[in-house]
Amino acid sequence: MRRILRAMAILVLCLTTPMWFLPAIASAETDFRTLYANFLSGQQGQNRARRAVALIDLAGDGTPELAQLSSVSGDSRTCRLTLYTVKSGEVVQMTAGDAFGFSSYTFPGVRSASFVLRATSSLTPCLSISVSGVSGGITTTTRLAFTQGASSTKLDLALFETRATRGSKAAYTVNGQSATAAQYNEAYAKFGSSYTKKGNSLPYLTFSSSTKGSQMSSGVSRLASRYKAHATASRVNLSKNSLSLGYGKSYTRKTSFSPASAIYETCSWSSSNPDIVKVNGGVLTALDTGTATITVKTSGGVKKSCKVTVDPPAATGIEISGNGHAVLLKGNLKLTAAVSPEKASQTVKWTSANSSVASVSGGVVTGKSMGTTTIRAVASNGKASTFTITVLAEELNKNGAIIDISEYNPVSDWGVLSKNVAFVILRCGVTYSASHANAGEMDSDDKFSQYARKCIENGIPFGVYYFGRATTTEKARLEAEKAYAIASKYNPLFYAYDAEASELTGASIEAFGDRLRELGVKKVGCYIAHHQYKKYGVDTSKFDFIWIPHYGANTGEVVSTPSYKCDLHQYSSVGRVKGMSDTTVDVNRLMGRKPLSFFTS
Repeated sequence: MRRILRAMAILVLCLTTPMWFLPAIASAETDFRTLYANFLSGQQGQNRARRAVALIDLAGDGTPELAQLSSVSGDSRTCRLTLYTVKSGEVVQMTAGDAFGFSSYTFPGVRSASFVLRATSSLTPCLSISVSGVSGGITTTTRLAFTQGASSTKLDLALFETRATRGSKAAYTVNGQSATAAQYNEAYAKFGSSYTKKGNSLPYLTFSSSTKGSQMSSGVSRLASRYKAHATASRVNLSKNSLSLGYGKSYTRKTSFSPASAIYETCSWSSSNPDIVKVNGGVLTALDTGTATITVKTSGGVKKSCKVTVDPPAATGIEISGNGHAVLLKGNLKLTAAVSPEKASQTVKWTSANSSVASVSGGVVTGKSMGTTTIRAVASNGKASTFTITVLAEELNKNGAIIDISEYNPVSDWGVLSKNVAFVILRCGVTYSASHANAGEMDSDDKFSQYARKCIENGIPFGVYYFGRATTTEKARLEAEKAYAIASKYNPLFYAYDAEASELTGASIEAFGDRLRELGVKKVGCYIAHHQYKKYGVDTSKFDFIWIPHYGANTGEVVSTPSYKCDLHQYSSVGRVKGMSDTTVDVNRLMGRKPLSFFTS
């Protein structure tokens, strides 16, 4: 029997979530030690037997159950299994109902026994017992498994099967019924898939038949101390020692304990920066970008920390802003890029589509040469936005706006207008289109005479333009004569031919200028529609200045540059100038080939 007892009771245990609290052991420790010691002493007094005992908290209530395999009186090789629990201050034997009779079932010729704790995926514990013995030339292995029943003294039977072998022959039972080898193996495999093995062996203690009551008390005390140490974590492990977490995301940290038998540990969690990472029961939630140290602490004071870095969310868009879309030659303009969402990384890479026009570094644009280019800002994930920049020779409207107006542009206050313009270009006349009631007729602008007098009265420099449709040089010369007849009495500073009609030719456009010079006009320019420039093929050297419209996005700001050289650039049709009525107006800028004084003197 001594060999049997020494080989007996390999109890294995490992659960990963708390089933009872270590402080409960401390408070109930004296009670269960005394109760179990007195109980075993009483048993030994009534029936001296060899016993192997172990503690296991199958119910998870903080007071461990007592598992005992003891020899039957009169037969040292025959043993009986019993499980006990403490109820209302008394040691009470546990039962499995009709499923298994603890008092009636014996294990003959016991040679070895093992106690293993298993658990379901939801960590419902199960005590698995295997006892092997040899009697009458037959080797019998019995497998039993129990879970907590409906009450503290009840057990549910999860497995009961036997295998008896003699030589090459074997007989099997499952739940007390005869079974085949396949049924026997299938039952155990099914059980094993539901209840997986957890942890290492529990401490156990053996008592000989001559053990005295005082020795029982000290033995149970030693066993309880070893069990307490066995159930207390010396180290806590985290699934990851460092972690990157996306902004707004959550992650559940998984813990394990060493030794693995420390299944009843409780943990507390803390964050060094809860505004960045909040932790609740091991669930980490990223509240802001940055870093935080998450610490888990066991009830026994063992700690483990993990550094968590909260990554910014991916950029979904970029908005570039700046003080206008123009920068002076050799000047700087600061652009800013706002990446959305707000918590995304605000770092962007800046590039210029044409660095010879304007370069960019860190959002600062530097004008290199006159023209227009596109500035691009790209976020780390490739999201991009663009911003049009035009390089100006001098500050836009430095000496006031340059506008061109006609009868369709009402002026609300000429005095105010005089303070906000550098000069004005008035439409003096027009040749009507084929769809007009007076198709082909040349006529003056209805507001020209009034506007010319107001410019003179308020000291506003002005020139004039004529909207032409001449298909021949002869008609162009007539248009020039008409323009001169309308405007000459007001002495405009210059004349310009508005060439944008599809029926015009380069020859007819040039003929308009030639005739004006014959009439004594000193400054003659030409307004050439950008999309008609190549078609007309005008010899621009025959004019004193070239005026080209090119709007780009037409926002009222300079966001484009004409593809052809010019002296005046009409950059928008939706400009706003004080003194004009609450309507938009054509606005222009100097392109650097002619100074302002050329147009105003």
